[in-house]
Amino acid sequence: MKLRLSKQKYWFLKFLIWLSYVVYAIIALTTFQNFELKVGVLLCGVLIELSVISFVNNWYKLITPKLLDWFRLGTFLTLILNFLSLAFFLDSEDSILVNNMKLVSIDSALVMLFVILIGLLGLNFGQLFVESFPLKKKHPEEKFYKVQRLNLFYLLIILISIIQIYLMINGFIGYGSDKSYNISQYSVLLQIIGIIAPFFLVLLSFLKFHFKFRGRIFNSIFVGFILVQFLVGFLSGMKENIITPIILISVPYIFSGRKIPKLSVIIFIIFIFFVYPINNNYRDILNNSNINKSQALNLAIVSTFSDNPLELISTGSESYSNRLSLFPMAMYSVQIEQSWNEYKYLDRYLFLPIAWLVPRVLLPQKPTSDTGSKLYQTITGGTNNSVTPSTFGWAYLEGGYIPVFVSFLILGLFVTIIQTQLNIHSIFGIIIYSLLLSGLLKMESDIYFRISGMLQTILISYILYNFFITHKNSLKNAET
Repeated sequence: MKLRLSKQKYWFLKFLIWLSYVVYAIIALTTFQNFELKVGVLLCGVLIELSVISFVNNWYKLITPKLLDWFRLGTFLTLILNFLSLAFFLDSEDSILVNNMKLVSIDSALVMLFVILIGLLGLNFGQLFVESFPLKKKHPEEKFYKVQRLNLFYLLIILISIIQIYLMINGFIGYGSDKSYNISQYSVLLQIIGIIAPFFLVLLSFLKFHFKFRGRIFNSIFVGFILVQFLVGFLSGMKENIITPIILISVPYIFSGRKIPKLSVIIFIIFIFFVYPINNNYRDILNNSNINKSQALNLAIVSTFSDNPLELISTGSESYSNRLSLFPMAMYSVQIEQSWNEYKYLDRYLFLPIAWLVPRVLLPQKPTSDTGSKLYQTITGGTNNSVTPSTFGWAYLEGGYIPVFVSFLILGLFVTIIQTQLNIHSIFGIIIYSLLLSGLLKMESDIYFRISGMLQTILISYILYNFFITHKNSLKNAET
């Protein structure tokens, strides 16, 4: 199975997207009673061009989509497509239920579509501004030599695996963990582990698939580390922690020039349909009993597969539909913007140049990433979970349309600078591309914490990469 678009597939895909939209728009415009929803459907045509069509264009022209294109694709899948799927329901109702607790007026729908438009335009302006200057360097193709400090390399991977399992079992990370750990002295350790583990997963995958590393020790480390990532993913109770390792492994696999077997695609599709039922049962067991996480996971798996397989697939597909359904929560952010006072008018961005690097112990006033749990508390009164109104919703909560444009302009500038300086033909370039891609596909986090996380990822990855990888050029220089 080839992932490169041929000219025929490119035009067919664009034709299919526009045909689907035109048919939908004709039906909607002739049946909708609500004028604002009609305007929203027409506006979606512009949003489709700025999101998924932009992704398809760059996929065809550049072969490898730009980093921002993955964010645009995520925007289309979780917000634009979600609005179109909800529009017929919204036309017959005055409000929509959010998180089974709050009613949100449908008047917020059109406002949120304009927020998405402003955000995507800000993103484009930031990208075009950077690309207008000759910042892009011509990188020679990087020649891989070897992994240095090999024993330490393996030892650190084993150590990271043990730490991940320890943190998971003891409730430092994962579903039901104490949110205070994210803003305590433990936050630095949690952030570092959260970056190092994906880094090693991508690097091991690249060594395996591109440079065809073999040997009993390497294969044992590679397979064992993958199994640990899936185990930790399942024990975390977070679906994205199960799916993200698959993405991180797939990118080096594809960059190595290999084709994805169709059977693997089918197995993956079946697998993701089972993830949600298992995960939901796992969370229910944790909430309603005092057993440990490994026992809860075993019970969840047994309970899940005792159901009818067709019912499982139906439940899984419904769960994924709900997971991609961020538009109602985004509408809720429009409704509460004036009463939301956590972060306003981009004032925390003053901390961004240093906050990503300075530990909280030295900078206790730096912003904390607990807004999701605070928003959940606003909706339900509970504190054991977190919700998100999407990246666009968080930007709107900063103070309306102007903060949306400015914050997305900053994101466009930042990511495009990384893109222009990234040597996609190098090992390090592919590692960074893989790590940032998996984050940009997600529409949950806000822009401040996105940028802060990217900076931390690049720095730690750069240090680890130069410590463990050496090249022929550097070897020659050392010899001379």
